[in-house]
Amino acid sequence: MEIIEGKYNDFDLFRNDVKDWNLEFNILSSKDFYASFKMFTSEDFLLSREVLNGKIAHRGMSPIGYRTLVIPVKFNNSEIVWYNKSMQRNEILLFPKNNIIDVVTFNGLDIFLISIKETKLYNIINTLGLLNCLEFFNSDKLRIKIDNSFISSISTMSDAILSSNVLNTKRIDTMLNDLMFFILNHIEKNKPIFYPKDKIKKSVALTKAVEIINDEQDVLFSVQDLCGLVDVSEKTLFTAFKEKYKVSPSEYLKSLRLNKAKNELFLSKHNNVNISTIAGKYNFWHMGQFAKDFKKQFGILPSEV
Repeated sequence: MEIIEGKYNDFDLFRNDVKDWNLEFNILSSKDFYASFKMFTSEDFLLSREVLNGKIAHRGMSPIGYRTLVIPVKFNNSEIVWYNKSMQRNEILLFPKNNIIDVVTFNGLDIFLISIKETKLYNIINTLGLLNCLEFFNSDKLRIKIDNSFISSISTMSDAILSSNVLNTKRIDTMLNDLMFFILNHIEKNKPIFYPKDKIKKSVALTKAVEIINDEQDVLFSVQDLCGLVDVSEKTLFTAFKEKYKVSPSEYLKSLRLNKAKNELFLSKHNNVNISTIAGKYNFWHMGQFAKDFKKQFGILPSEV
């Protein structure tokens, strides 16, 4: 058992420190970026409180062998786009089982992430005959409504675990089990809600386009390339990207290339690598424009990484 934590104003340091997580982060806007996390880890449970500020694209999956829940710390106006849909902040969200999910978060994200080992989870569910819980965890696209009372209780229990100075194994196990039983009891008493199926062509196209971009990370796609691969017009793809990411497809693609260039600059800053070489690798050939785009997105020049 251990508790680890970190606070960051530098996106590169944050991304480097969490590189072993099953999540990839790309920053779409550096304005007011801030991140912090405090995480408890044990054999059967992973519990963390995470705060993120800035427009950030997340892509990843639950730790292998675990199911992961996302629970808001409080109701606020922070937006989270989950399964291409803007979600309300009064729901428990579930990471898909063994599948990647693409999420976008905006300023003010404050959440608990609770992961429980599948063997322990299903042992509890089957022993107690929790049918709604079984339906919930066997599906990738269900969610559960919650209220302020539930959030308050979860916050009290989770913060008590995360603030424990002495990791007394028996005491912590009791607290974790109490937390898990409280969540499962709420799920059992509240019928899970299905996400509506994606029947809209632009939403299906967006999912396919992002999958292609991430599956072929060495390929520098153009918007025209993507439209051809997912068989939609530029107008349809433009609308889909603006709704989810608040940027156009071309801006999204440029943002990813800038993130890759910045990450490479960060990792090679002690190796005297030429900035123009890294910029050219990601199709930035005009150094003045590259510096301007770089500063607009990250708030610093390439030479300041």
